[in-house]
Amino acid sequence: IFMQSSTMKNLFFKSLRSKQIAFTITFATLFVAVITLAIFEGNKKTVTLTVNGEQEEIRTHASTVSKLFSTNEMEVSEFDIVTPSMDTPIKNGLAIRWEQSKEVAIAVGEEEQSIWTTQRTVKDVLEEAGIEITEHDEVSPALTTKLDEKNKITVDKAYKFILVDGGEEVNYWSTLTTIGDFL
Repeated sequence: IFMQSSTMKNLFFKSLRSKQIAFTITFATLFVAVITLAIFEGNKKTVTLTVNGEQEEIRTHASTVSKLFSTNEMEVSEFDIVTPSMDTPIKNGLAIRWEQSKEVAIAVGEEEQSIWTTQRTVKDVLEEAGIEITEHDEVSPALTTKLDEKNKITVDKAYKFILVDGGEEVNYWSTLTTIGDFL
């Protein structure tokens, strides 16, 4: 009986020691994982990204602006403007500005063209495209209008003509194409 009691005690303590070892290993593993995660997160740099005027803070391990965009699955087109340049090293507190371009169709009379631009108003797009507007031309939408999802601008160029009424000559500007419409 004494031997059995001693054997039972040994088995009990072995079982207890095994549980303590398992607990210690689990606790140590969990502790190392938490510390590693804290160090990993603590080493991220904070940058401010402004996209088309909207600001967002991003925490990253990226080493350059280019890597920041690729790791966040942001595609920059060749017509977009990114400041500072894509090869700029990431530093804590870096401010990045990204102006996304969009395609705009411009119809001047019968001629139509498309340009990619980062400009946001009709006037700025026409200036960038090298299209001169006079005070008599009709532009739709208006020059001060911000571009919308349609991204189409129509320009009707005015022309000068002289109307002779009872021997008196009067100069007029018009975008209309027929005399009947003008009258």
